Formats: sequence, C-alpha cells, structure tokens
Amino acid sequence: LPPPLFSSLTCVTPMSFLKSLWSSSDDLKKDEGKEKQKEAEAAAVADGEGDADDESLETDPDAIADLPNKPPEEGSIGSVLWSILSSKMGGDVMSSGISLPAYMYEPLTILQRTCECIENNYILDEAAKQTDSLDRLAYVAAFAVSAYSGTSNLRTKTNFNPILGETFEYLDERNGTKYFGEQVSHHPPICAFHVTNKDWVFYQNSATTTKFMGNSLDIDTHGRSHIFFPESGDHFYFTNPCTRVHNIIVGSFWVEHYGDISIENIKTGETMVVSLKKAGLFQGTQYGVSAYALDSNKKKRIKLSGKWNDTLSLEWLADTTGKSAKTKIEVFKNVIEPLVEPYYLNKFTTSLYDFPADCKSLLLPSDSRRRLDRIFLQKGQANTATKWKRKIESKQRSDRKARTDPWKPVWFVKVTADQSSEDFAKLLSNSEAVDEYAALKDDSNKASFQVRS
Repeated sequence: LPPPLFSSLTCVTPMSFLKSLWSSSDDLKKDEGKEKQKEAEAAAVADGEGDADDESLETDPDAIADLPNKPPEEGSIGSVLWSILSSKMGGDVMSSGISLPAYMYEPLTILQRTCECIENNYILDEAAKQTDSLDRLAYVAAFAVSAYSGTSNLRTKTNFNPILGETFEYLDERNGTKYFGEQVSHHPPICAFHVTNKDWVFYQNSATTTKFMGNSLDIDTHGRSHIFFPESGDHFYFTNPCTRVHNIIVGSFWVEHYGDISIENIKTGETMVVSLKKAGLFQGTQYGVSAYALDSNKKKRIKLSGKWNDTLSLEWLADTTGKSAKTKIEVFKNVIEPLVEPYYLNKFTTSLYDFPADCKSLLLPSDSRRRLDRIFLQKGQANTATKWKRKIESKQRSDRKARTDPWKPVWFVKVTADQSSEDFAKLLSNSEAVDEYAALKDDSNKASFQVRS
C-alpha cells in the first residue's frame, strides 16, 4: 500500500478522538463516570452480554497476531435476532440504537464492504477505451450491475457500522486503482468514497436505511454514484436498487437485489435503465437482468442481458461509431472461486482486512483495519470483540453529547449545486472530477459531499 492518499493534509482534532477508539488503552482504563457506565449497561442488555471489564480486555493488536483465525461460537442467531428485533417490526434497524453481539458480524465495516463494488473495475478500464459514448454507457451499466455479483447466500452476517470519522483506503494492485472512504455522518449514517484510476474517477455517497419485516430485512443504500472519464468528458450518474434479505429468523437464508438502476450520461443525455428482476415468493428467478441503452432520441441501440451473479452480455442493435450492429460481447463473467471460511468471503474481500506490518505506519489512525472489535472478531475472539464493540459505541455516544459544534468531516466537504439540491459528500483532491463536478448545477438530485483539498 502507498502512503495515505492525502498524507499532505493535517489531521484535525477529530483524529485524536478516533485514535483513542482504535488503539489506546489508557483512556479506556480510566473511570468514565456514572453516566457512561449506565450507557454501557444499557448497551449490554441489547446485545446480551455482561459488563466489559477494561482491565481484562486485550488492547494490543500485535499480541493477537498469531492466534488461530477460528470461527466465533455462534449459538442460535435466529432466536437472538428475534429477541432483539421483534419490537422493531417495520422500523429502521440501523437507526434504532440496537447493539448486536460481535458474533453476528463479519470482520468488516460497511466502509470496507462498499469497497467491494470496485472488484470488477476492469470493466471501467474497457469503458474508457470506447470511442462512442453509447458504448461507454453500456459498459458503465455492466459495471454497476457487476457490483452485486459478490453477494453470496452463504454470507449470512452483517457488517460493523463505521464510527463517525472512520476511514478506509485500499490500493488495487491489478491496475493501480485507489479507494478512499470516510463515514461523514452518523445520524443519518452516510458513507462517502472516492475512487481514482488513471482513466476514470468513481465517487459515491450512500445513506443506508433498513426495514425489518419479521423474517426478512429490506435494505436501501440510497446510493448516488458518479463516474467520470476525463479524456472524453462523459459523466455518468446512477442510483442503486434495493436489497431484500430473506429468512433471517427461520428458513434458508438468501438475498435478492431488485428494482432499477437508472443511468444517465449528463453530457449527452443518453440513458439506460437496468431492471433487476424480483423473485417474489420463490428464489431462482431474481438474478435476471435486462436493459437497453437509449440514444438522445430515446431509441434502443444496445441491449444488456444476463444474470448479475453469473454472466452479462452486450448486443448492438444498431451501428455506433465504435461497434457494428449484431456485435455481441460477454462483458462480465463471475469467476467462482473457493470461499474463505468461516465467513465465506472471496479472495478480493479478504484482502480488504489484510493488515501487514509494513502498512501500520502508513495508514491513518482512523482506518477500519485498526478497529479492535473487528480485529478480535477476525481472530475468533468473539467475546472480547463484543466488549470492545460496546466500549467503542459508548465512547462515541459520550463524544456526541460532549460535542458543542456540528461534526465536520476530516477528508470530505459537503457541497450543493443549488439551494434546493440534496447534500453530497465529495473528496476534494487534484482530480479533474472536482472541477467538472462543480459545473454540475442543473439537477437538484445529483448534488452531494465533495475530498477536502
């Protein structure tokens, strides 16, 4: 990994708070007061654990580096979930304040999980090579759909909610793509990330909400994504579909993504609406994908078809400047590889929590890899992970109460196109996408958070 992407920036006050959550034990071993103790006790009731004894908590990540990476002891997840969530029927679980025990999580935070969407970024490399904007639109659509290919029905666990100000950065050594993300808001939870490549820029805000439906959970990321190609000037904007997790209490667990991914080339007005089919009562049909790339006159020019968990193909229905009619290309193939137990993650996903010794002096104090609850869970120490999770949550609540000024993200800044637009967090760097984005003033739904320069 390289030095932090924005190592020239000075870490402001919030960083000291975050660092204490990740790796400092001194403050945690002090008396935190009666109010904080009550908060910790309340959190303990929610996740079914006893009090966290600071003196008994392991605090040095290096001390656990050689422990076996074994699965946590789970018990009956369904019955535990029902006992905790039954009173939240129809409600948003993420904003309810419920604290689940660590064994119900993967050793990844939501920031790390969002990085999975760039696993198939080679499709954007191909998009950059296209000479026709319609061809490029079709490739962007295939990339947007491929982000869901990593969904596995064997992955039955959720991800840690990032702490306010938490960051994650990643270098994809296959093509030099760099990811940087920050949790820019806690209520509502908003994650902003910025991905750079020599040929394209990809940035997104997501503000996830959930709805507990008894034996299923609906998830809407409210994701707003931008992909910009500096050489051509093509700027694509799209939103994410919905996700439903079935049988979280009783039955065989399975996941479906459904709804539309509406993609627009802001420069040319060309559009493409990708429909992800809904399975209904029975699984097996929910993987189908269908879409047509429409030119500025709304005529169908390119067809996208296949399954988001298998193969995606493009077929040209009419000539473009880059392709002739009847051309067919398999643009994406989901390569099935052995999954790493106990969490059934593929090789790319496991690389997201790799933390070699030579990276520890390079990554920011707020990086997700440094979270002690996540690290202990990764090493199979679920009970210790739960205690650290509760300790971090308690400290964040105390910080929120003590804060007199609104939280200000460290690496991102909030921007709006006009007074009526939604906020968007965007990374302000030397990227050409920043100036290009500033020129976007005509659509109130496409504004968002920008990286602080």
